Amino acid sequence: MNRIVLQPGTQGLRHQHPNAETVIYVLEGQARTLIGLHGEVVVDNQAGDFLFIPAGVWHQPMNVSDRPVVAIEARADADDQSNVILAPHQP
Repeated sequence: MNRIVLQPGTQGLRHQHPNAETVIYVLEGQARTLIGLHGEVVVDNQAGDFLFIPAGVWHQPMNVSDRPVVAIEARADADDQSNVILAPHQP
């Protein structure tokens, strides 16, 4: 499990975890997650929402609010930095 904080206007890199499912619970703020290699699906979440991301699914978190987004992430992988593949062609 990890505590994630995204400051206003920031976003993570699009990535996937090929061997681990991820569950995210938003504690504070409004988050947006782009799903798919090119962000084809947009999922908006706010405090109190859960987001389930199956293993091998490309995703990219971002903060779309004017205050920090705070979330708890649980992943079926003991090392949060292992088995992470970044999407190609990102700035």
